[in-house]
Amino acid sequence: MPPVPPCPHENLVVEVSALAANVSQRSRRSQPVSLEQRRAATTASGRCPPPTTEGSNDGDVSGQGVLRDDAATFPAPLLLPGDDLALDPKHPPQSLRSFINGDHRNKVTAKRRTLYVAGSPVIDEEVAWLADTVEPTRPSTKRKASSTARLGGPRTSDVREYLAAFYHGMGVEEMEPAFTLVAWDEQSKKKGTTQYVGLRTGASCRRIRVRPCPDGAFGRQLNLTDILDALIENLPRDAYAVVLVVRHDLYEDDEDEFCCGRAYGGSRVAVVSSARYHPALDDREDIDRVHMWPASHCQSYVDSLLALDDSGIPSRSTAAATTQDSPLQAAVKAAALSKNPRSASDLEGLWFSRVARTAAHELGHCLGMGHCVYYACLMQGTAGIAEDCRQPPYLCPVCLRKVTRAMTEYTPGLSEETYVSDRYRSLLAVSKRWHNVAMFAGFEAWLAAILQPPSAGEP
Repeated sequence: MPPVPPCPHENLVVEVSALAANVSQRSRRSQPVSLEQRRAATTASGRCPPPTTEGSNDGDVSGQGVLRDDAATFPAPLLLPGDDLALDPKHPPQSLRSFINGDHRNKVTAKRRTLYVAGSPVIDEEVAWLADTVEPTRPSTKRKASSTARLGGPRTSDVREYLAAFYHGMGVEEMEPAFTLVAWDEQSKKKGTTQYVGLRTGASCRRIRVRPCPDGAFGRQLNLTDILDALIENLPRDAYAVVLVVRHDLYEDDEDEFCCGRAYGGSRVAVVSSARYHPALDDREDIDRVHMWPASHCQSYVDSLLALDDSGIPSRSTAAATTQDSPLQAAVKAAALSKNPRSASDLEGLWFSRVARTAAHELGHCLGMGHCVYYACLMQGTAGIAEDCRQPPYLCPVCLRKVTRAMTEYTPGLSEETYVSDRYRSLLAVSKRWHNVAMFAGFEAWLAAILQPPSAGEP
């Protein structure tokens, strides 16, 4: 049988898919969100400004260099079958105005502007059996052997470096002392019989529930809520927020199969599990590596997923555009040229890209941002690992203005455009280090296109 030729990604979907018509019948608001609504959501007043407004903090940010909002740069959410927005179309939007006026928001201050990244807990000898439960028990059999080899996992230093660029302007430090998983009682020293372990740092030790993994992907899971409570107890005085990245699979309550991350935004703590992002589980999670972001916007890919849906929607998307020379098209081309991950190094880079994206998302909740419904955006909600891998690493115009507002309101004289440009340059430098990874190669090209001065005649 001849090999299947690679997908050329000729046309890209920049508006919501044909599923939107079906979703709108179940929603209180019309879908998709109009361009006017999106632009209104970027202003402090909540009103859509005239296109000619410039130089105002409440003005239209479209078409002004790094603050553009054209569809070929910031597409609408894909809205595919099973996606979070398709399952929960009534999710309330959060505009810049809502963000500014929300009583849930923790402001960044000169005394509280440090993000702490805590590495995966060290495993004490008394509970050494826990070390075996971080590896998938049922790895993929369809990938090459390298896909199922033991990988080192994302490094805390790399996560810290990425978050320092993503939340440019904040100090980002590794949290010390490290957390350690220890025996809670005599029973927890025995593999297979334990119900609890302890999570210790310094003089503090918190009981963490443990259970067998319901779907058998891993041997054991740790309880996410217990870990978040431990973080709250150990939040440094100068911390804006803390994110703990763990290797173990997590669950939140008895009904959960697993959970990749959660933030208690008001309490300024977040936990991210790298377990389900392990490349060895890609087949199990139906991840199409060829069509991870940015190629998730490929029209033929979108149409193939719509054709599999049984809701009676059209089998083809209705809003596609050939966006040649756009930031999105540049990202797709660059990602397609990156290495197909086969070596351990490539797979670890792929793994890291997923964890970095989720860590940035969860910390966004600590900043006060809700799930985004306006654009394809890092702050979108997600209903599964496959959708997670289809979403972008960037912030959309609405969420970008939230971060920009948070970082400039305590820094007099710093303009939004200067901050955004500096932030993009920091992200570009980090992405270049990982150019062999599709997401980072695409992000690098997208950022470079954003930062390129507009050609003569362009807005």
